Amino acid sequence: MKWLAVLVALLLLPATARADVEPNNDPFQAELVNGPTFGTITTRTDEDWHLFYVNGQTQLDVTFTSTGNCSVAAYLYDTDLALATKVFLNAAGMDHLLYTTPPGVSRVFVQVVAYCDGAPYSLSAAPAAALVPGEPAGPGAAPAEPNELATQAFGPLTGGTLYGGALETVNDADWLVFHTAGPAQLDIPVGVVGCYVFARLFSGDTQVANVSGGTGVRHLRYSAPAAGTYFLQLTAECAGGRYQVRVLPAEAITATPPPPKVSGSSTSARVRGSKVRVVLKGRLGLPTGVTAARACRGNIVFTLKKGKKLLSARTVKVRRNCRFEKVVSLSRSKVGSAARLNVTARFQGNAALGATTRTFSVRVRR
Repeated sequence: MKWLAVLVALLLLPATARADVEPNNDPFQAELVNGPTFGTITTRTDEDWHLFYVNGQTQLDVTFTSTGNCSVAAYLYDTDLALATKVFLNAAGMDHLLYTTPPGVSRVFVQVVAYCDGAPYSLSAAPAAALVPGEPAGPGAAPAEPNELATQAFGPLTGGTLYGGALETVNDADWLVFHTAGPAQLDIPVGVVGCYVFARLFSGDTQVANVSGGTGVRHLRYSAPAAGTYFLQLTAECAGGRYQVRVLPAEAITATPPPPKVSGSSTSARVRGSKVRVVLKGRLGLPTGVTAARACRGNIVFTLKKGKKLLSARTVKVRRNCRFEKVVSLSRSKVGSAARLNVTARFQGNAALGATTRTFSVRVRR
């Protein structure tokens, strides 16, 4: 008899089986479990979500048991919240959610719903040895407000860290920023619950990738050509859209803004009477995704040397067009017969650019 099979299944549940913990009403609240669990769907509008971490290439068997007279259903989703399998029970009974995990540790979500109030159920996953620890489903680190504009972007993001936020109105936007340490194949999973959310990736003012959709996980993918700065914009078509993002691969992301290239090709030195007139002139070459409006500011410290002997040190301000220029007069007697002067340019960095140093030499024209 069916009711007897259910009773036997319940009696076989390990003593360590635990009750579900509320709230667990959506994927971002999914209860992290690594063993048998049981719960009750309190109302028809209620739903319970559970999250397992499972070793790769496992023949996973999740036993779903209903102990009441209510019709219940269980849905199993993969790591990107794509439906893999489902079962339906008209009343007290038991069935199995079967799923083969892909290579590597996978997230497996199970959603339970009911068609009446007060429906008890239990879940048990096998093989138990394939269940491994993992991080909670959410909510993730919350981006600080205000971040409605690119100039207010929250960050820099840490590679591999889960971030989660909410878009309070249809006019709301969340901007996030991160830096790449070099060329990288970026993969940014964008999780969404509820409202339709748009995610757009920008390099400077140029949109380079985008995804959109309702509840689920979609991947922003982009081949970053070099060290650079990238902005992630999130918007929603209705109030209350929630999202989660994670920038991968973690090792490709750095907290340090990319440095510019200091070009001193226009620097010159010429003898004029008893003086040597040195013109320190050039520009900053901006890295990928960095705009002049954000980056063209700060100072460059120049040192002029004859061999290893310091002749002068000057601070030069970077203009809004990223160019710089300053005239330095040196005593001809100090320069002597030197054919070249050694120049070191140290850009001190700012919020958009990392610090960098360049050394070159300039010919003394007579």
